[in-house]
Amino acid sequence: VSRVGDEIYLELGAAWNAASESERRSELEAIAGHAVALGIKHVMLSSHSVAVAEIHDHEICSEAKCLSKVQETVTVGGPH
Repeated sequence: VSRVGDEIYLELGAAWNAASESERRSELEAIAGHAVALGIKHVMLSSHSVAVAEIHDHEICSEAKCLSKVQETVTVGGPH
């Protein structure tokens, strides 16, 4: 989990791939509702570092055609 301003990035891991389509949709709706309540406008969700969904101002996108084209790579434990 990483939060920057009104954005949050969530790594869902293997649980996302194991969930049914209806379970995924239900989870996205719950996340969207909680994000709005916390003042978070943009939620980027990934599974094993692959973008799987985005939420922008409570609008849910879980299809490849609407996911952001920018993918960031974060290296942990490198030289300081």
